[in-house]
Amino acid sequence: MNKKTIFLIMAVISIGTLKAQQIGIGTSLRGLTNYISTETRVSRVDLGIWAENAVYIYEILPQYSLLISANFYPFGVLVKDDDPYYLLDITGDSVLDTRTNRLHVSPWVASINSKVANSETNIISIFNTWYDIFQNDEPPGDSQLTQNLAFEYVEAGSNLNYPNRDLLFLHSLYDSLYMLGEYQLCLIYLSFLDNELISRIQSGTHAIILIYLVETLFKMQDYIKASYANNFLLEGNPDCIPGLVYQVLLEDDPGTRNLLREALINSHGTHWLVRDKLIN
Repeated sequence: MNKKTIFLIMAVISIGTLKAQQIGIGTSLRGLTNYISTETRVSRVDLGIWAENAVYIYEILPQYSLLISANFYPFGVLVKDDDPYYLLDITGDSVLDTRTNRLHVSPWVASINSKVANSETNIISIFNTWYDIFQNDEPPGDSQLTQNLAFEYVEAGSNLNYPNRDLLFLHSLYDSLYMLGEYQLCLIYLSFLDNELISRIQSGTHAIILIYLVETLFKMQDYIKASYANNFLLEGNPDCIPGLVYQVLLEDDPGTRNLLREALINSHGTHWLVRDKLIN
């Protein structure tokens, strides 16, 4: 039985009076569609290029609105408090498990909507290109490689038959939340992406995932975990320039840090991350 069928069944089951219910972490989404009628106020927001990113917001009570994706899956609730926030089901078990200030569609919605999930090499090729982008001297935003990849993401956003599009959805989600400073969610979605990629492609953790992990942990000032992840990155990729930059930044001994810094500036002084983190 798929998730849509479950919601259709639960829609005819009464769960009591919602007005007496406090919606929070641990609340089940099942049955909340009971409170949608022809009188329910509904609005729509479009969150980006992905087919799943058209979100319908149903005001089931003055304080609560139900979030439903374009492919008809309830995935969260908007709580209209003094400081409004969102409660999301990010694991796909119909239970609200995450609070966030940033509206986004849970990745399981894209997973269910994606028709081709296999070991196609396209996903590894894309992540290899991202690694090359991080290795190049120019910033990622200026790279022609980045612009080339943008076409792939646009295609994946609208084409449900694009191989492994759900993994690119997760990657895009990580990237957008990182820019917004939602680092804890970034770690969760990186874990989802890593686990699914390893399972599907039957390989180890990709270097680009480790780069993202290190930079996210560094932003969170969790330097011990960042150092551990960075050492793992450099073990398999000793010439990884972002890894070498963070090796400098994470080194505790001032003398060693200065030696590493000077050596990296001498060998890769034109690299965008070296210039940004170690020179400017």
